Amino acid sequence: MKVVVATYEHRHGTDIQVFDSLEKAEAWREDLASLYWNDLDEEPRPETFDADYYWDAMSDYGGEWFNYEWYEVL
Repeated sequence: MKVVVATYEHRHGTDIQVFDSLEKAEAWREDLASLYWNDLDEEPRPETFDADYYWDAMSDYGGEWFNYEWYEVL
């Protein structure tokens, strides 16, 4: 069985969650971007929200990163 280990690094530490699918890890990624959108000092979050824009901007100047890796569970 494979699992996805997702890591969210931010100024207060690191959050790690384990998911049984990539879709669930990506949903967490999008939820975080939506929740913290206002940290970008941008206009209000648009209706056509793009989590990639958030993560690109935050990794460049905001000190936040989101990564995931697959692991085999024996």
